[in-house]
Amino acid sequence: MADREHLKLKPRTVEQGMDGVINFWRSAGERVTYASGAPDGTTHRLMIFASGGTQTYNWLTGAITHGYCGNERDLKNFEATVYCRLNTLTGTHESVSWSIRGGDHSREMPNNCSSIGLFLKNGPGGGARAAYRELTWPNYGYANATPLFDYTKVSGAWVGIKIVSYITSSTTVRNLMYLDSAPYNENGGKNNNWRLYMDWTDTQGVAMGQYTQAALWAGWMNMFRVDGWKWVDFSILSAREIEPLAPFAPSNLTATTISNNQINLSWTDQSTGELGFKIERQHPTASGSYVQIGTVGANVTNFNDTTAGAGTSYNYRVRAYNASAHSDYSNVAAQATTEITAGRRGH
Repeated sequence: MADREHLKLKPRTVEQGMDGVINFWRSAGERVTYASGAPDGTTHRLMIFASGGTQTYNWLTGAITHGYCGNERDLKNFEATVYCRLNTLTGTHESVSWSIRGGDHSREMPNNCSSIGLFLKNGPGGGARAAYRELTWPNYGYANATPLFDYTKVSGAWVGIKIVSYITSSTTVRNLMYLDSAPYNENGGKNNNWRLYMDWTDTQGVAMGQYTQAALWAGWMNMFRVDGWKWVDFSILSAREIEPLAPFAPSNLTATTISNNQINLSWTDQSTGELGFKIERQHPTASGSYVQIGTVGANVTNFNDTTAGAGTSYNYRVRAYNASAHSDYSNVAAQATTEITAGRRGH
C-alpha cells in the first residue's frame, strides 16, 4: 500500500475498508511493553520518512551542527496531517500523539530518538503535560500547553489532526496542532474546517525533565502514534515542507517625547527570522489613516521619528515582516511633541 522507504507501519499489515465513499485502512495494532513498567498495551504507529535513506545524526552527534538527523532533505519547516478514526478503548494507557523532528526509537541507539511532540488529550485539562521532549529513548520531559478549545476523543468519529512545526530562531521551534472534528462531508470530500487547538514553543534552555536542548534540527522521522485503542482507521497521511508562517507581532511599544519635532519609539521583538520592522504613524485627526514612516532591520527594537510636527499628538504602531508575510500589529502607542516656545528678549 505504500513506499516502504518513506512510510512504515506498526503493525506491518492493515486491512482496507470503505466507509460510504471514504476509503480507509484499518490497523489492529500490536502489543507493546512500556519501559515505565505500566501494563502492556496496544500501539498503532504510522512513521513517515519524508527524505528516505537512513539516519545519520542524533541530538548528541551532529544534528545541531548539521541541522538535520538524516540528510539535507529532512523536513525542517513542515506540516504533517492524518485523518483517523479511533475505535473502542482497551482500558490501558490511552494516548494520541504526533512525535516530530526525530529519528529511530530503539534500545540499541537510544539517542537517535531526538524527538519532541504533542499529545491530543481530552477535555478542559487537555493541556497538562501535553508537550514533550524525548531526546533519548525512552526518557520523557514534559511541559504544559494551553488548548484553545475543549475537545474529547470519541470512539467511531473521524478527526483530522495536523501538526505545523517550524524553526523561528536559533533558540526556538514553534509547534501548532490543528483539529478538524468533522473532516468529511456527506460526499466524502474534505471540509477543511481546521481550528488551531494548541500552540507550544520549544525553547532552548528551558528545562523539561532532564533536557534543556530544543529540537533545532530537521527530523528524519515524524510519527503519528495511538495507544490504548483496539482499532485505528486512517484515510489520509501526509507530510510536506512549508514556508515559515508570519513572524510574531512586536509588543510593549512605547513612545517618548524628545523635543518639539522628535518622538522616540521602542518595542520588544517577539519574532525570530524576521527581515525587519515597519513603523506606521497616525495623526489622531486624520480619519484613522496610518502612514508608514520608516523601516528598521532584523532585531532592531527602536526608531526615532524626527519628522513630527511641533505640539502635535500621534499614534504609532509597528509590525514585523519576513519574505512571505507580515505579523499582526503591535499595541498602539500615543505621544505628543512639545510646543515651540519663543524665547524672551531682554531690555
